[in-house]
Amino acid sequence: MFYDSVITHPQDTSYDVTVNNTGALHIDYQTSSLSLGLNAAQSGQGNGAIAIGPNAAQMNQNNYSVAIGNSAGHTNQGIGCIAIGSGAAMSNQGDHSVAIGNNAGHSVCNPGDIILNGGGETHLDAVPDQDASFYVNPIRAVEESTGVLTYNNSTHEVSQTSNVTLSGQIRNVPTSSRVMTTGLNNSTISLDNLPYFYFGDGNTYTITAGTHTFGDRILVQVDSGTTLNFDSTIVPSFSHTTAGGMYTFFYDEAHLVRVSSDTY
Repeated sequence: MFYDSVITHPQDTSYDVTVNNTGALHIDYQTSSLSLGLNAAQSGQGNGAIAIGPNAAQMNQNNYSVAIGNSAGHTNQGIGCIAIGSGAAMSNQGDHSVAIGNNAGHSVCNPGDIILNGGGETHLDAVPDQDASFYVNPIRAVEESTGVLTYNNSTHEVSQTSNVTLSGQIRNVPTSSRVMTTGLNNSTISLDNLPYFYFGDGNTYTITAGTHTFGDRILVQVDSGTTLNFDSTIVPSFSHTTAGGMYTFFYDEAHLVRVSSDTY
């Protein structure tokens, strides 16, 4: 092991140290930056930045950013960024963004984005020019759901709940997408072919799931005085018999699942 320069008093900030003439380890006491690995932070490393791994943050790593992994944050890593994983945020990572996992944000990682990739060698890129977005892969599909994820705009917490109240604004669905049921008392209605169903004639209906593909979402609106009996093809089966209501359903590959409800 050969030293290009030696510091006898690390408190002296007028020097830096490089271990091996390949630049495999470089500590800059003036800028409080660190690089470890062949070609890591080869040029243009900012203050308080860390680059670990071959070719990590090789060119133009900005202040207070971290790049760990082969070619992570390779070129033009922004301010206050984190790139962890082989090929994570390889070029032009936006300021204050996070890319974790192999090839997370490989080609596109905008300012403020959070990208978590557990999909192996598959690239997970952000939508171009859409800042401050969250991406994650994979998410496990389940046959039956007991709750939905919600987001608190004040605390920024993601949490799970089984009680979701929809705002009244969702009722403003264009008339062209409605199914107006009239004079079909005691009929069976399948929730297929259209995303929105409206029941408001005071009759009684049996509601069945119908035919769907994964990811279908259906909105059902029912006015006061109309009774809907949702059969066993819908999870959970239930009846609506009193006030007006709004229900949202999601098809999860096996069942049409009620994910939210609201009465008015």
